[in-house]
Amino acid sequence: MSKLLKDNILVKFWCLHRSARSLNSKIPPTPVVKRIEEHNLPPRTKINQETIELLERLSLVDFANKKGIDRLEDAIRFADQIRVIDTKGVEPMVTVLEDRTLCLRDDVVTDGNCRKAVLANAAVTEEEYFVAPQGNIPLIHQNSLLTGDEKRKYEDSTNFVQYFKYGFAGELLRNNISKEWQLSMVINTDESIFPYHSSGFTATSIIKDLSKPFEYVKKLNNSQLPFGIAETRLEVRDLVNDTVQEETRYFKPQKHTVLWSCIFARPGNAMQRFYQWQRQRKMWWRKFSASPGRFFLTDIQSTPDGQLVEIKAEFPWGSETVETVCYSGAKLFENIESTERELFEARDGRKKVMPHIIESSVSLDGSVLTFLCDAYAEPLFLGLPRQVLRFHRKLAPYKTSFSASASSASIGEELSQLSLYLTKELRNVGISTLLLPDVAKKSQESQFSRNDELGIPYTVALNDATLKNGILALRSRDTTLKEVVRVSHKRNTYGNRQKNGEGSVVRKSIQV
Repeated sequence: MSKLLKDNILVKFWCLHRSARSLNSKIPPTPVVKRIEEHNLPPRTKINQETIELLERLSLVDFANKKGIDRLEDAIRFADQIRVIDTKGVEPMVTVLEDRTLCLRDDVVTDGNCRKAVLANAAVTEEEYFVAPQGNIPLIHQNSLLTGDEKRKYEDSTNFVQYFKYGFAGELLRNNISKEWQLSMVINTDESIFPYHSSGFTATSIIKDLSKPFEYVKKLNNSQLPFGIAETRLEVRDLVNDTVQEETRYFKPQKHTVLWSCIFARPGNAMQRFYQWQRQRKMWWRKFSASPGRFFLTDIQSTPDGQLVEIKAEFPWGSETVETVCYSGAKLFENIESTERELFEARDGRKKVMPHIIESSVSLDGSVLTFLCDAYAEPLFLGLPRQVLRFHRKLAPYKTSFSASASSASIGEELSQLSLYLTKELRNVGISTLLLPDVAKKSQESQFSRNDELGIPYTVALNDATLKNGILALRSRDTTLKEVVRVSHKRNTYGNRQKNGEGSVVRKSIQV
């Protein structure tokens, strides 16, 4: 007894027992079910279009369909029953357990280091994380994609696409994807990767086509592993005998540009680098996706040449392979002549070894269509669907555009001149900006709609007041919300947006 009193265990239990029994005295011993009549409930809540738009802007989720609205209204109706329950004279509970007291324990850590046991509860895991259900992905209307900016030319009799023909926005998108690939695979890498361009139209053979570049790069790297070679080349597929799905064939044109990279790794850590590269490449695709959950890694497949893993994108019609990562070890050098073998020998420290090869291959043209389908959405606006391309800001063909609302022709001319001046300033700091002659002639809403279709992340909205107080609005494509910004801060705001993303905007007084 003295020990119990010393530790306050008995005191805690006694106090909790009394308080719980006192506060729970009005809880009936058995459940009481009393039907609440419909006429006693408040009027049924109806979700109007304005509320839908507000909820979509707050949650960034499209749910404006009849079934979704009915489900939301039914949930609100069910919760309305709480409002008519008479709680007068009912004391609050300290526990939801009616037949026992709530015993509190000391606030100390009693377990932990049980990651495996916790993850065992998940249906799917990846890299020691729970895999949540894929986010809402709007259904893609195939006809809309095929009649938009990217015009695809193919012969119906062959069942495959010959090549892609790009418009102005498509060409800019293609260049931006290539630029981000170069940044990720050549510049921002753990190894020294050296770019190379060949004039061939078939897949690169490391032994036949890369002997000279390899010899130069090895010498430049003092024969020390690891190092790598990256290549951009035009490739012609042999698709005559291929049978692919109707939708899939658009992702596999016969003539396409290949982004290829190869690491010549140390034998001791090549396999670890193979696994690491898989994750890095998957995160690259997710980084630029409007729905990151659609990109996933397949299981590792064994091939005669080594091991292969694919990065796929999940779409309503099925999955598309967007990239392959292969590990072939040193098998490539097993059956070559001794003179060629000596050429490819390198050093791991002081030891002469044959490098282990890890390759990555991406179709640039397939990537354009992948990101186009990924970004395409048709959210409802005022009850009607509006086409939007939700490109990542680094992939978007244009980062910003201008829209002006003027009360007179003279004011419109002044706003057009201001737009031109700001456009030059933004372009001078490397921000691609679209400025069209109708900036002050069309309604702002029609210009917002056009910019959304082009995938422009931000639109600068000007009006009469801008000329007086220097205040303008920065409209976001994704939220359709507008942020008030001063003209003197405009260039720095954009610069930091492009550098830091959607985070805090650092504003310094930079006169433009």
